[in-house]
Amino acid sequence: MSFFEKNFILKSDNVLSSLDKLIAALKNINQITEYYRKLLSGEIGLDLSVAKQALIYAKLDKDNELLESLAKFMHEHAVSNLDEGLRSVLVKSTPSSSVEALEQAAAFYACENELSEYVTKKGKSLLIISLHDIQLKIAKEYDPYAFIYNGHTIVRAKHLPDINENLLTDDQKLVKGVFSNVTNTDSGLAQLSELRRGSGGPAALDAEPRRVAAAPSPAGSANAEQGVFRNSDTGLSVSHDASLLDGGNHRDEPSGGRSPASDSGYDSSRSSDGKRKRSPVKQSRDKSVIRAAHSARAALDAKEVLQNQAENVATDWGNLENIQEALPYLLPEQQGDVVKAEQRLIVDNQNGILFTNGTGTGKTFTGLGYVKRAINAGLKNILIVTLSDKIARDFVKSGKPLGLNIYQLKNSQDNGGQDSNIVVTTFANFGLNNSLVHKQWDLIVVDESHTLSQSEDGDATNALRKLRALSGHHAGFDEWANTKFADQYPKKINDQDIPAKAWSDWETLIKDHRELWQNNWKNQTGKRAKVIFLSATPFSYLKSVDWAEGYLFHYSDPSAAFENDSSRYNAGSAREKFYMAKFGFRMRYNKLTRPDAKVDSGVMERQFAESLKSSGALSGRDLVLNYDYDRKFVLIRSKAGQAIDEGLNFLSDAKDDAGNRRFQNLSALIQKRFDYLSRRRLLEAIKANEGLSFIKKNLALGRKVVIFHDYNDGGGFKPFAVNSSGFNLTDKSNSHAAEREYEQFATERPDLVALSFDYPSPIQSLRAAFPKALLFNGRVSKQDRQKNVDLFNDDSAGFDVLIVQSDAGSTGISLHDTTGKFQRVIVNIGQPVKPAKLRQTEGRIYRVGQSSNAIQRYMTTGTGWERAAFADTIAGRAETVDNLAKGSDALVSIKEALIRAYEEADYYEPSALDGVGGKAYDEENARISKLSPFDQALTYYYAKGKRTESRGNREGKEWYATPEPLGYKMIEWAGVHAGDEVLEPSAGDGAIGRFVPSDANLTMVEPTESLASRAKMANTGANVIVDAFESLGTNNKYHAIVMNPPYGNAGSIAIKHVMKAFEHLYDGGRIVALIPRGAMDQKLSDWLGTKKDAYVTGTIELPQSTFKNAGTGVLTRIVLIEKHSDPLDVPREKNYNFSHASSPEDLFDMVRDKGMHPRKLRIDEQLANYQLYVRPERSNYVFNGDGLKSSVIKKAVLGFWGAEENQYGEIVMPYNKAVEILKKIKQHELENDLSLVA
Repeated sequence: MSFFEKNFILKSDNVLSSLDKLIAALKNINQITEYYRKLLSGEIGLDLSVAKQALIYAKLDKDNELLESLAKFMHEHAVSNLDEGLRSVLVKSTPSSSVEALEQAAAFYACENELSEYVTKKGKSLLIISLHDIQLKIAKEYDPYAFIYNGHTIVRAKHLPDINENLLTDDQKLVKGVFSNVTNTDSGLAQLSELRRGSGGPAALDAEPRRVAAAPSPAGSANAEQGVFRNSDTGLSVSHDASLLDGGNHRDEPSGGRSPASDSGYDSSRSSDGKRKRSPVKQSRDKSVIRAAHSARAALDAKEVLQNQAENVATDWGNLENIQEALPYLLPEQQGDVVKAEQRLIVDNQNGILFTNGTGTGKTFTGLGYVKRAINAGLKNILIVTLSDKIARDFVKSGKPLGLNIYQLKNSQDNGGQDSNIVVTTFANFGLNNSLVHKQWDLIVVDESHTLSQSEDGDATNALRKLRALSGHHAGFDEWANTKFADQYPKKINDQDIPAKAWSDWETLIKDHRELWQNNWKNQTGKRAKVIFLSATPFSYLKSVDWAEGYLFHYSDPSAAFENDSSRYNAGSAREKFYMAKFGFRMRYNKLTRPDAKVDSGVMERQFAESLKSSGALSGRDLVLNYDYDRKFVLIRSKAGQAIDEGLNFLSDAKDDAGNRRFQNLSALIQKRFDYLSRRRLLEAIKANEGLSFIKKNLALGRKVVIFHDYNDGGGFKPFAVNSSGFNLTDKSNSHAAEREYEQFATERPDLVALSFDYPSPIQSLRAAFPKALLFNGRVSKQDRQKNVDLFNDDSAGFDVLIVQSDAGSTGISLHDTTGKFQRVIVNIGQPVKPAKLRQTEGRIYRVGQSSNAIQRYMTTGTGWERAAFADTIAGRAETVDNLAKGSDALVSIKEALIRAYEEADYYEPSALDGVGGKAYDEENARISKLSPFDQALTYYYAKGKRTESRGNREGKEWYATPEPLGYKMIEWAGVHAGDEVLEPSAGDGAIGRFVPSDANLTMVEPTESLASRAKMANTGANVIVDAFESLGTNNKYHAIVMNPPYGNAGSIAIKHVMKAFEHLYDGGRIVALIPRGAMDQKLSDWLGTKKDAYVTGTIELPQSTFKNAGTGVLTRIVLIEKHSDPLDVPREKNYNFSHASSPEDLFDMVRDKGMHPRKLRIDEQLANYQLYVRPERSNYVFNGDGLKSSVIKKAVLGFWGAEENQYGEIVMPYNKAVEILKKIKQHELENDLSLVA
């Protein structure tokens, strides 16, 4: 029955109603036809939700003239969109009708959405699916090996046909239907058990035992950064189209001349001409891509000719002129890299070298340049390992102009054989490919070498174990032997234990091989593969350096590598001693433990990297270009953002008559609800909406714009509306108080409670404004992503906007201007999280080969709550990844540059002057990093004075920023040094705390969130508490307290803060306080008279001009107050009078070299003078050290109740009696007129 027959039957008694139905039916037909037309033309992208809708329409109108074409088109796209591994197993039958074709298409889309790959610790690949809200116990009824993964229940996909449909989502039911068809036969089930997703996706890495690295999304995909799960369907939610042209080329013609129809199994012979023509839009797009490719190729032809002419140049290892003659295709700096590699590997005969060259410098050709030299010198077998098949293909392509015929391994049984001596493969294949041991490799190039170990504990991956086996590494023999002689390795038979003779025979077989292996390593001789490592960020965690041992450095001399290094308790193995010596680790309970907070890890990490540089094991260089760049934060005003600021400040600042915060509990609750993720999503949605005019102005200047974003969700949120369940977010003890405060808040500020934001997703806002914008994200197929990049880069294609999701596009694509016609600008509406990732995203347009200056722009609302989110993301001590990759160069911190740019945010109108100044800024930053600390403080002070940011509405109450040079001196006068506990109450923007060294533990307290965020950026290693100083418990003790407190009327608040600060001091601790003169003088004197253990040990009188930058002329002084139980410990008072200084500059000159008496040593430092140390251990305190060799000291320590000596010669006691022990020792010294100090 046709659509009309079902919906329109004309009868004499219902003519009018039938006519109405006829009109409605015609409208439906038009709607369906128009929908099909948009799908076929590419106006609507294809995905699962679209397939479902098309299927509904197909069942309504089976006679639609476009249905057959649409069904074939969508089926072909769904099949081509499947991962290759899935496609080969799942696509088994040819649909017999258009409806069946659409049903299969929907099912295939569901498979790609729902299925992920999991690679076990042993390298086994499992195809898995995530069940939602299903208990593990129930899941194990279907799959006995089901497991929990970050709250999700995971089962192996091969068990899906057996799972009750009531436990599955609608999409998972579609997948089950496909799998049920596949597993009807034993062979089908076997295929499914062995099924791995194809290698076109990102490499799957080893999982750690009993834990995995990222939770699958509700759709079953997982965090691609972790590399454990693989699923190509990440990024946009299914409601969004994939790109302007329906996600790109839906037909994606396979190689070998096959049509998409033959690939999918769909019978296309029924169409009129046997082959559907490509749309004019797609034909035009493909032509544009081809034109761009020809243009890029032509630019390199001349260098290829020179390279061909150099084919017969003989190799003279380590000779730069010889390298230049042999490798004219390479850039000079790449030729320089080859010199270093040859010097390290050949001349110095070392095992490996690591290149940490920055993004855009062309590390690929550094590696291939050495490969070419090795081939020229007669080396035979060379293996290249990289992340993915796509990058492997890039290596193949890049090798051609150098005359290198690189073969890509096809599977884990392929090693290239005798015909291919240069091969490339992925990490996934490399780790599982046992055939590789049957070749003797001369050189291994490991691209993105950080992939060898990415766990925090430094666990070895399959790839690392295989590398060690193929390169003769001291830890690689067992892997090599077990694989090389796998057919002779003892195995269980019928679950019987392996007999002792089998093991004996095995040891006999490998004995000579083991001895040769060990001798070669001990003497660093024999034929062992050299290794080149390439990675800008080689060590994700500190213990990741383990992968480099034996190649870049040794734990111990190679001659001792096979000796039993077990030693006495807590002494440590060779590896453990290495970590103690190089990175400040400690041995506790005979286990290696992290350095304590007193160790400056950053310094030690940089020193280690510098030692690798000096040995030639590590080499890195940053991008050097003829063109410039600039980086700015563009201030966009947002009423929504300002309203949120107002509400947060109201909650923070409102106080009762006694000065107590009225909404303290409610403010904490709101802050918890309005968390990091909520803030960032709302910020991005706001920026996408408010920043459109800025983007349009850049386009009007003839530029191409790359828009980076992080999230795909909108910003729907009511920041100040709390329902009854919302109070459960806080502690029960505070929830009732928060409810009471909320009632009062709602009465006073109903306008804030009513605030509601419902922004569309960033892509919706951007695509509405720029309909021709191209997309690059996880929802776009890999082929179409590359085509969109090519389109964007083609000057004649007419596509000037590319919207890139940062996780998908921060690496692996080039978007720079290579012709000089269209300058590039990046507009980042997300928020920079890590400096390493910022370098990667900026490197998309700032890289080798660019022909115009690059413009980097970051959007900011300028609000306090955004600054708080920014401070949280950028916080942390100098990053390990930078320290270990760059050494001392990490001090020229991109993080500091980013913070400085953020603080200088303003609205910068797009102009012809954009893109200039970045290089000069970097040079200035490098110059500043080499200044003395005091001169750096001067630089910060003058930079702050020049900022154009409006401070009309001054942040914080009773706050005047401390001039940075004075802040630096206050830290110096406080005697702050390694191991100190330091407090800055009412920290303001951190002008004092920023100078606390990283090896001290700094706590900053600031009640105003906007200022607290500035303080966090001033010292990213500090613990910043957003609260009033009055709320800090006096059980928190500090060795040094530096403060510029709020003054209040006649110093009324300042004296309270000084009095409270004193209660936080350890004995021997010091306060350095910048306080007002006048009535405050008498208040301070009166209080000091009541405190027997409080002593003024110094004063510095300041001029009225001290706070010139803050716009006030208040008269102040700095006072030093110390706590001492013993008056004999009090130093002589030291005073300076600089009140006559005519300007801040004069004051800074006067204080530059002025010092104060040293502070009394801490208890642990006094103990260390006697070589005595104490540590907490469970509920006891353990004293150890060479000081116990002194009978006097040992007797003093043992003289307390409960003290006893353990088996290691340490003294254990239930209480920390360090102070009393010191008194006994000093008393003995005094009585006997001697010194026991070591």
